[in-house]
Amino acid sequence: MLSYLLEVAIKLNHRPMYLPEFSSHSRFLVTGGTGFIGIWLLDALLKLNDSHRLECKFTVLTRDPSRFLSNHPTIANHQSVSLLAGDVVTVNLQEEYFDYLIHGAAVSAFWDDPGNYFETIVMGTRNVMYWAKRNKVAKILFLSSGAIYGEPTHDLEQFDETTLSAPEIGTPGAVYGESKRCAEMLVHLLGSDHADVTIARLFSFFGPLMPIKSHFAFSQFMSCAVKNEDIIVDNPEACRSYMYVENVAESLSKLLKKNNNHQIYNIGGDVRVTMLELAKIIAKETGSSSKVIARQSENINKARSIYLPKVSRFLSEFDLEGKISLEQGIKLTRQWFRGGQHT
Repeated sequence: MLSYLLEVAIKLNHRPMYLPEFSSHSRFLVTGGTGFIGIWLLDALLKLNDSHRLECKFTVLTRDPSRFLSNHPTIANHQSVSLLAGDVVTVNLQEEYFDYLIHGAAVSAFWDDPGNYFETIVMGTRNVMYWAKRNKVAKILFLSSGAIYGEPTHDLEQFDETTLSAPEIGTPGAVYGESKRCAEMLVHLLGSDHADVTIARLFSFFGPLMPIKSHFAFSQFMSCAVKNEDIIVDNPEACRSYMYVENVAESLSKLLKKNNNHQIYNIGGDVRVTMLELAKIIAKETGSSSKVIARQSENINKARSIYLPKVSRFLSEFDLEGKISLEQGIKLTRQWFRGGQHT
């Protein structure tokens, strides 16, 4: 059942109508290609590769090739894809040339063991980047996170790429944000002398294949809505902006363009929504009979009240084709949650 749902979900990603930003016969090494964002990005790149007959090759690093093959046979069995077994921290990458490195490997659970974050994100980046430096990879795209900005100051409405802020040590999620920040520095230090480096700071996103059982509000609201259970909103005035995952994949594929005007880009939605508004929209668009109950919990772990990216830098350089709204995206995502409740 799970394999079927995964295959159906990824087929929602339509054939891209935009032009590829990478050259024919290029060779890619992809880490993090088996995660939520990675799968959608791989699918978009493969469709661009096929539709434009570019004959590119994609090597995907994965800890568990057999599981990836079982969950995503269409991608794993694609003639342009080869799987490389290993962990990003310890894998011994061969002295083999690749034109592009897409580095997105990280731990998937946001509240996972803090040591796990540092080990996977920082030491994994160090391992991959020393290899990239030795082999002079020409283009590097690093998938970072808006978590590197930490908590907003009282007068800050949005984070832009020049915002000088950082996670507060000791707060929940600080290790994740600091690990991504440290990894950005490693990518810059070890990559900028030989490669065209681009860093994408990802904010809030959603869509089929996203984790169903998660601490994130979007997943919790969707899970309740498809079961017609009460949706409890513990921090109703907190603000986010969401981007549908297919548009995230398009944005990242466009950042593979060489010689961008900037090195760092925020990637995320541009429509502000409170958590209370989000819960009501999810209930409506899923056709749920759930009641939305707002309450301000006193035990909230300093949840971000505002987590909004300023995305004008990206939008000034690139167009997004077929942008999917929050409401449209929820409709495309609801079947994933309905099916996932039984897996």
